Amino acid sequence: MALPSLARLSLKGNAPTQMRWTADDDEALHDYPPLPLVAAENDACPICWEQLHEQINELGPPVRVCRPRGPAGGHVMHRSCYEEVRDSGINRCPECRHPMAAPRVPPVEDFEGEGEQRRLVRRTFQNGMVMHYEGPRGEERRVRVDGLGPGVALYFEGARGQERLVRTVHAGGTMYHEGARNHERKVSNIRNDGVEEYFEGERGQEHLVRGVSPEGWIKYYEGARGQERKVRVEFQGKTYHFRGARTQEYMWKIEFPNGKVQYYEGSKGNERLVRTEFNDGQVWHYVDPRGQERKVKSVRADGTIRLYEGPKGEERKVKEIRPDGSEVNFVGAKGHEKAAGYMG
Repeated sequence: MALPSLARLSLKGNAPTQMRWTADDDEALHDYPPLPLVAAENDACPICWEQLHEQINELGPPVRVCRPRGPAGGHVMHRSCYEEVRDSGINRCPECRHPMAAPRVPPVEDFEGEGEQRRLVRRTFQNGMVMHYEGPRGEERRVRVDGLGPGVALYFEGARGQERLVRTVHAGGTMYHEGARNHERKVSNIRNDGVEEYFEGERGQEHLVRGVSPEGWIKYYEGARGQERKVRVEFQGKTYHFRGARTQEYMWKIEFPNGKVQYYEGSKGNERLVRTEFNDGQVWHYVDPRGQERKVKSVRADGTIRLYEGPKGEERKVKEIRPDGSEVNFVGAKGHEKAAGYMG
């Protein structure tokens, strides 16, 4: 029986043995290191002390039992030794004390062609994930990954070893990505309802900045990822402005194509019109709750003030205060007011 040599076989190549596994990412998605690599390391199992590449029929193949974590993890033992350790109630790696995880089995590989034309076309993993490949033998490149969930599929472009994610199809639509391999960032998402969403920021920090609908509205957002808040909406020539935290945005201003501006107050869903400014300098003021706002005062550019009474839509002018300080009282329904008294 061989003496143990700490069995620090790391699939990331960062353990004391300095052994490095240079397989591509697809192969690294399982925990069964290639036997030639294990034999070349000539290391021993930390549980039974037998060489990892020997007595595989009796002890099972070598498997990685803990995920690599920086300079630690990635340790390997015989499969039967791992099962015996777990059955005994131990769930931490004897080498690094990190939690152990059930080894992920290698995928089932499907090939097409014969002899020198035989090429990899598909890898099916135990969790149901399927990777599809295209290209001649030795140059097979990953082009699609599915089996990740209902309606989910990932699409890739680039030569073998340089495949980069360019598109994700999901239940809600299609997401597009840009950037080099392992640095792909989300740049847009086309929803099933036709709304186009655009994002900015580095990978993992992408935040929504704009949304465009088939109906023609454009929504603008500000804030970090997960905290994006609506700040502006453009539709049919009007611009709606919002304030407030995400999901609590309330409208406070509307700008019209003719230069008119309306101002609002109140929380989301309770915004009420309080003031309208016209491009000729005139300003109208309103009171009462949302949906019942009535004009109570107007101020003209020359300083003339008019006061109104009556419910919404029936406001009638009752007084006019002129810049010289004189006042005129009015009587009559809206649109038929007549001067009833003058105070100089």
